[in-house]
Amino acid sequence: LPLLGGGLLLGRFCGRRSLTPSQWSAIRRSPRAVVVCVLLLAFIAGLSLRTLTRNPDWKSNESLALHDVQVHPESAKLQLGAGLAFNDRGELSAAESALRTAIEIHPDYAQAHYNLGLILMHRGVLDEAIEHFTEAGRLSPQNPLPFKRLAEALEMAGRRAEAIEAYLICTGLDPADLPLRFNYARALLASGRASEAEPILAKLAAEHPREVPGRLALALLEELRGNPGMAESVYRELLRRPDLPPGIRANIEQRSLSGAVER
Repeated sequence: LPLLGGGLLLGRFCGRRSLTPSQWSAIRRSPRAVVVCVLLLAFIAGLSLRTLTRNPDWKSNESLALHDVQVHPESAKLQLGAGLAFNDRGELSAAESALRTAIEIHPDYAQAHYNLGLILMHRGVLDEAIEHFTEAGRLSPQNPLPFKRLAEALEMAGRRAEAIEAYLICTGLDPADLPLRFNYARALLASGRASEAEPILAKLAAEHPREVPGRLALALLEELRGNPGMAESVYRELLRRPDLPPGIRANIEQRSLSGAVER
């Protein structure tokens, strides 16, 4: 865009018509033309130097975010960018500080609340994480992610009834998220609400018989129906799958029925 502006300026200065040699000669002898050209060259040289000094800031998203937030610390968006950059570098304290600053500047910043909630949940500060996920969900009610993390944090805090309500909301917002649907059913089972969980598991197993969540749903169904041998067969089949997430693999290997449901 700066180059475009310079081109337009030169075009306006030179005019649409081609200049004859005599006209160019007259311009070169004009003090005003010399002054304009010198000023224009100085202007271009200054902007070129600014471009050279600015280019390193664009080396990566991280370098850009961390540089610009120092120039404009009053920007909530730049504080969010810095928080994300610090988080990617594993500097969680600095990330948390930047995200808190973003929220101080703009209290209704849903993304800042969400990302701060993630850091707090990672640290085990569950009550405050729940507050920020709740606020992110209030500010962005059509986004399933805050409700998904809210459900996880509530379960970790032992507030399973509230977690089930959060799962209900986010499964409605994102029914294509198969692990989310499975976790909703699992949370219902863990709360002793098997009659509500069973149709969810049955639908998941029927609609997605080859996906990992569908196979897990089938295994839980077999356990609910008193067929532990069939459930064990499904679990062994899952353990042979290379696409089985490590966490689920560990849970199956160490599972009892209660352990499988809790996770």
